[in-house]
Amino acid sequence: SSFTIPAGTTPQSIAITPAGNIVLSGVVSSASATSGALNIPGQQAFLMKLDPTGKLLWSANGIGGAVTVDSAENIYVAGNGFLGKFPTTANAFQTTASFNLCEGGGGILAPAFPCAQQYIAKVSPDGSTLLFSTYLSGALGAYPADIALGPDGSIYTVGTVQAPDYPVTAGTLLGIYPAKFVDTLCSCIVPVI
Repeated sequence: SSFTIPAGTTPQSIAITPAGNIVLSGVVSSASATSGALNIPGQQAFLMKLDPTGKLLWSANGIGGAVTVDSAENIYVAGNGFLGKFPTTANAFQTTASFNLCEGGGGILAPAFPCAQQYIAKVSPDGSTLLFSTYLSGALGAYPADIALGPDGSIYTVGTVQAPDYPVTAGTLLGIYPAKFVDTLCSCIVPVI
């Protein structure tokens, strides 16, 4: 069986749950959430879950990016927002992100654009609840490329960062060699859930 993704949608990530369900995520120009699923305004992203035959179970709006799942079918998302309005939970590591303009490519007259603000979220299996959500970004943003789970429940992300104030622990390369542009990042969060 197959499922047709709506026009204006760019899938970015896929994960298969232990039950064989399919989790898709990506960018969307406009979408509406199914009844009961997350609907986060101001973000151009989607997260959806299909059964093993391709039947849509639910579709959330305003959340998306790299995805992975755990044994309980919770969904982990490393995404980015641009307006500093992605909701965080009470146990967030970073509850807010700066709204700054980043340099556009192509020289001094290139237009600036809002910096990408990385967030990490844990979503319930039915897509209705943010179980954990935090920003993980600096003043000039961060852009996640992938997400994985450690055996202890730690959340790992990789991507790029443009911020010398990206949150790090002592002894990290970013802490030792701060720069305006850093090509890659690897982060680990142990959420308190």
